[in-house]
Amino acid sequence: MTVAGYLKARYKSDALVVITSLGLIVMCIGTFLFLFFVLRAGGGLAAVMSTADSLLILTVAAIVKDLWETYMVKDDPVKNESYEKHVKLVSTSFS
Repeated sequence: MTVAGYLKARYKSDALVVITSLGLIVMCIGTFLFLFFVLRAGGGLAAVMSTADSLLILTVAAIVKDLWETYMVKDDPVKNESYEKHVKLVSTSFS
């Protein structure tokens, strides 16, 4: 089950699914900013911030990917192949 799949089953409206997913992203970013400023004031907790950064990136990426696949790509094999090709290209470029 994906985030968009769960929200779609719960709300039965595409607009609510997108708005709720964007709310989740904003909440994740807010949590990250809160942790950043609290830990920055305390200092010395770089490992915790590194973990928070990683979790924020992972969460936002999963939600965005799920929304993209659910609403843009759907079950079109040509779009799926193009999407995977571009994701591999971008991830290879960054690593």
